[in-house]
Amino acid sequence: MESRRKRTGVPIRPKGSVVLWPEDRVVVIEGPLQGIEGTVVKIVRRRIVISINRGQKALLVEMDQAWVTKAIMPVQSSPSLDAD
Repeated sequence: MESRRKRTGVPIRPKGSVVLWPEDRVVVIEGPLQGIEGTVVKIVRRRIVISINRGQKALLVEMDQAWVTKAIMPVQSSPSLDAD
């Protein structure tokens, strides 16, 4: 019997989870690194490798994909259209 992934090409993930791709910004929501932001490097099955940059140092961390979610990008304010 062929798996759903092979038939449809759609990744299988738990209901309500977010699809992540390399270079997506993520935030860790579980575990000892909770609250830390990073960038997705690669995804292998249910594991994810993220790059965490702190100053001049970078760290690659592998964890369960359920431990991260997409980071919310800050909204940039647009320049004022009013001229003085």
